[in-house]
Amino acid sequence: MNESEIKKIFFVSTGRCGTTRIAEILRKHLPSNFTVLHQTSYSRRANIVGNIFYHFSIGRIWADWLFDRIIEGNAASENVFISTDPLISMIIPDKVISSPDTVIIHVKRDANGFARSMYNFTRKKKKSFIAHNFIPFWQPHLWPLENVACKSVFDKYKFIHFKKNEFFEKKYQKNCNYQCLTMEKLFSPHTLAQLINNFLDLDIVIPESDLWKKTNQSIP
Repeated sequence: MNESEIKKIFFVSTGRCGTTRIAEILRKHLPSNFTVLHQTSYSRRANIVGNIFYHFSIGRIWADWLFDRIIEGNAASENVFISTDPLISMIIPDKVISSPDTVIIHVKRDANGFARSMYNFTRKKKKSFIAHNFIPFWQPHLWPLENVACKSVFDKYKFIHFKKNEFFEKKYQKNCNYQCLTMEKLFSPHTLAQLINNFLDLDIVIPESDLWKKTNQSIP
């Protein structure tokens, strides 16, 4: 399949913005032959490479290779690819951003809510604790062991929230279909269904109970 022929929707975010639940909702209400991804086997590597590129402007070739593997390895025959994976939010190539067949939905959570959720998540999930403390470039501006050693780690996560959202706004406003939505707005009635209708010309009905329901899954 020619990647340029695929319609793509990317929900980019800092993480902890409800994107796991968005993926569950879309899988439930979209045709089964559409591709809706939240994570792939390449996600963790894409996250690290993207953050290295963010700091040093190196690694673009690896970022593009990972992105191509994600698209080519998962896009279904219906030519619609939707990603809600925050771990690939930093690596979307310029050629994809500039395509009129791409929609980028930038999902923002309030800084305090993000910091609190991210901190709590690293205490509840072993893999997340390891990633945030022992894997360099897992988050931009967060250095190994800072999560446990820094007394002002909440302030650091709020700073990360600011810097990543600033990066998304600067990079993805170039997309002609770019939209920035708060987490609350995205989960309000009709918003998600209207986004799908606007881009895919597909009518779906999402019950409010689906929007209110919390997911039991989490990004490790």
